[in-house]
Amino acid sequence: MAPDMRTTKTKRLEESIELTKKETNHKYELLVTLVKEQGQKLNTTTNCHGTQIEDIKNLLSGLAQQLEFVMQRIPFATRESSQGRDKQAAHQNESIGRPSYFNEGRPAVFKVHRPKHLFLIFRGDDVHRWLYKCNQYFEIEDIEDFEKLKLSS
Repeated sequence: MAPDMRTTKTKRLEESIELTKKETNHKYELLVTLVKEQGQKLNTTTNCHGTQIEDIKNLLSGLAQQLEFVMQRIPFATRESSQGRDKQAAHQNESIGRPSYFNEGRPAVFKVHRPKHLFLIFRGDDVHRWLYKCNQYFEIEDIEDFEKLKLSS
């Protein structure tokens, strides 16, 4: 091959390499710019969510403090006591449900009532579903074992 031909091919290769370098550098710069933008978006999103998480933590902390305050104020009967014992205690203590000025210097005692749920009636179909719902009812209402049969019948 003639030296002129070799230099022409070399020049073309060098030009091609230079063009490829420019394209690669341009694409690299675009990629770097894109990554920076995505990083900024991610930081913004993280900061936003971080703020929201902190707000939720503060809210939960406040609710926990309120719950603790309320729990300290409410006298709880033991789980072993039945409803009959609770009613008897309510009759013995006349101040239940009255404002503190009726108690003549004694602290007021209030009883919290849970909402009533109606017990499901078995209609003769899908006994497994009925039993499942009965067990859920017994758990929600905190029914003692010896009361379950009487209630379900």
